[in-house]
Amino acid sequence: MEIWSQEPHNNHRIIEIRDGEIFEGDESIGVHFQVSDSNFDEINSYVGIVDWILLDCLSWKMIPIENAVSILRNSPTKLCAVVRKPSQIQGAAYALQTGVDAVYVEPDCFEEAMRVQKEKINSNTSPQNIQDSNDIELEKMSIVNIETGGIGERICIDFTRELSIGEGILVGSSANSLILVHSESIPSQFVPTRPFRVNAGAVHTYTLLTNGQTKYLQELIAGDEIMTISSTGHLNSAVIGRIKQEHRPMLILRWMNQNGIKSQTFLQQAETVRVVDIGGKPMSVTEITEGAQIMGYSTSIGRHLGRKIDANVEEW
Repeated sequence: MEIWSQEPHNNHRIIEIRDGEIFEGDESIGVHFQVSDSNFDEINSYVGIVDWILLDCLSWKMIPIENAVSILRNSPTKLCAVVRKPSQIQGAAYALQTGVDAVYVEPDCFEEAMRVQKEKINSNTSPQNIQDSNDIELEKMSIVNIETGGIGERICIDFTRELSIGEGILVGSSANSLILVHSESIPSQFVPTRPFRVNAGAVHTYTLLTNGQTKYLQELIAGDEIMTISSTGHLNSAVIGRIKQEHRPMLILRWMNQNGIKSQTFLQQAETVRVVDIGGKPMSVTEITEGAQIMGYSTSIGRHLGRKIDANVEEW
């Protein structure tokens, strides 16, 4: 974490703010972005365009800093936060565990800024290097319990293309542990096949977008692009054409991954809702039993507003 100031002090960078830009000497190195409740989304227009964003919350708030850290993660644009009190430095330095790349401080903040800077260096809190791929390795999830989940609002996702047999989407109540829910491409004696549909679960459930972010099922809209996955782990995408939210009886599926981490999700209690066993065979949730082994995906990456962050986040 760098320390910026207008006043010379040890190895601090000397920065000036002029007409909405930040200068180091005669060189413009980025923009000075003043945050209000109505303009925060404008920060997206600078990502990847400028080297630095100097984030200035006119009334000190942590949430805009956390949001900015998650937005700029893995982008070439770095974040500096304006802090006006020593007590604010730690919050900016460790926002979402990763923290900002620099703090812009007043002279009475120098001592605390240097203390936190040294603490961060010693704790070695550098972010992980996370690689994306066209395929992921699905893992075995062991069902530990199945029980009634009451009546809830479930979401069906109708895509603008058909999904093949073996293909579905990853869902779960925790972004760190998801299971593969199959499309309605399997023939049934009860209803016609709907190969464009995944009955994905309760409104609070997570799924993955193609950009790697998670989203709650209830927040999905037509035009969103969802990551689909086959039973072999091959990734693809599908665009949402429609969302159906309806009042239905639910089941709770609880599972444990190979590292002993437990999680769960709510799925509609219906024969046409299927998960996928470790042999790649679709299995109706009304027939699944304790001890069954199904396909899923785990990650230790935390999330904030759906974006990956280098922080430890637990959900249950």
